[in-house]
Amino acid sequence: MDSLFFNPHAGTIKRLGITPEQMVEKLTARGVITGPPHLSLEDRVIDAAVAAGGRLIVAGGDGTVQSLLQAVRRCGGINLAIIPVGTSNLFASALG
Repeated sequence: MDSLFFNPHAGTIKRLGITPEQMVEKLTARGVITGPPHLSLEDRVIDAAVAAGGRLIVAGGDGTVQSLLQAVRRCGGINLAIIPVGTSNLFASALG
C-alpha cells in the first residue's frame, strides 16, 4: 500500500469548494491515515516509506512537493509520485 502526503490547503483543493477538514474526512473514510503531527516531516517520510515499501505519493503544490522532496532526498531509496493540486504547479509543469 502506498502512503499519501497531501496539503489540504492547496489551490486546487480550495477550488473544489470543500474545507481542509472535509478533505481530511474524505481521505480518512477511504483509508488514508495521517501521521502523528509531533514527528518531523523527515521522520514521517521514513515511517510512511517503510510502511509503503518505499513508495510515497504527494498531493499538493510546489511548496508541499519541495518540502517532501527534501525529506526524501535525505532518506534515499524512496519512489515518489506527485499529484499536482497546487495553484501553479511549476514543478510538475517542468517535468512535463
